[in-house]
Amino acid sequence: MKKVFYVLQFCILVLCGCGSDSEEDEELSGGKGLAPNEIVGKTLTLKKSGGSTYLVAEHLSESGVLVTSSDLVDYGKYSVAGDKKASYDLKVTKKVYIPYYGTYSYSTFVFDIDLNFVSSTIGTYSGTQTNGEGKKSTIAGNFTLN
Repeated sequence: MKKVFYVLQFCILVLCGCGSDSEEDEELSGGKGLAPNEIVGKTLTLKKSGGSTYLVAEHLSESGVLVTSSDLVDYGKYSVAGDKKASYDLKVTKKVYIPYYGTYSYSTFVFDIDLNFVSSTIGTYSGTQTNGEGKKSTIAGNFTLN
């Protein structure tokens, strides 16, 4: 009888340890899964399949998105599409100075991607990027969100 009691106690302890996500995980992900509700104050880094950096976008709390000092962000939109999925749209105008002419050239790039989270800070992405000449290309790789 004592053995059955000890086995029952052990089973209860094991089942209690298999509860839902911890409060810390829920806080990081907004309580709805791995995809966080907001990315303000975080930096999204897209890596190409070969490992080189494709895009780094810092999401500032006051002034929007910072890509580089020479880029003008027209808009950035992040929305959660499920427990592990989010969509990310970014339109960036690149400003380049041309010394020969003494003027600036502007090219607009558009990113329309889906993020698939495997944790609250890493995952894979796929989508399209439209370059400054209006040509669309498919992009995919890994991302980090720190």
